[in-house]
Amino acid sequence: MKKTILSGILFSSAVAVGIYACGGGDNGGANDAGQSDHTTSSSSGASGSGSGSSGGSSSGSSGSGGGSGSGGMQDSGPPPPTLGRQVDRMGRPAINTALYHSFDANAATAGAAKDTYNADSLRPHWTSYQPELEKSLAIFDAIDGTCGNQASYNAGYSALSSYFVDDALWVNTESPACDTYLGVELNALAIQTNADCGGRTLTENAIDVTYNLLVSGQVTGLTNGVTQGSATPSDTFPYLASPH
Repeated sequence: MKKTILSGILFSSAVAVGIYACGGGDNGGANDAGQSDHTTSSSSGASGSGSGSSGGSSSGSSGSGGGSGSGGMQDSGPPPPTLGRQVDRMGRPAINTALYHSFDANAATAGAAKDTYNADSLRPHWTSYQPELEKSLAIFDAIDGTCGNQASYNAGYSALSSYFVDDALWVNTESPACDTYLGVELNALAIQTNADCGGRTLTENAIDVTYNLLVSGQVTGLTNGVTQGSATPSDTFPYLASPH
């Protein structure tokens, strides 16, 4: 029977039992499970030419000789704007919200930590957040009363945390089907074999998938009670259906 668990209940359940967490920690070689298994496509740099993901070739933005394009035509458009400080890092939904300092007693320090996480644009530095994610993973693992059934547990939380800490959506550009949220990651972790393009589309219930992976190691079974309405996304910007 499908259980319905509101997102707030997930947190309050953990608090009600004194934020009970499963034990375990990192074990074996689980720390190394991660990005080398992802299916990604390469792209060409700013100059020269490269091979596109569909097998065709794509040329770089500048031609040989360093001159302007054919016929001497030049781009008259304005230069790109200067970007300011990064304030948010929106890869997979709920990673910062649910897993990073989410059970801290001091809301102010927790908020400051989350802001630091969002502002960090240095990808090689992201692994420094992994130990904190593992603490939260242990708490979510305990919610259903069974420790060790979290996705990719393998006697520890380092494998799943290594995927989540790399807070980006991975896409298999060679696949024509895009129906599975976290499809690339699920396939790499041997949780759900598929050839889906992954990423995230507007019709996928990303939060439900995340909760199930954290609590039971499955992709279905639990729900936060929020379902998609009958309206479908539009083909024109901003693409979203009207709010309920």
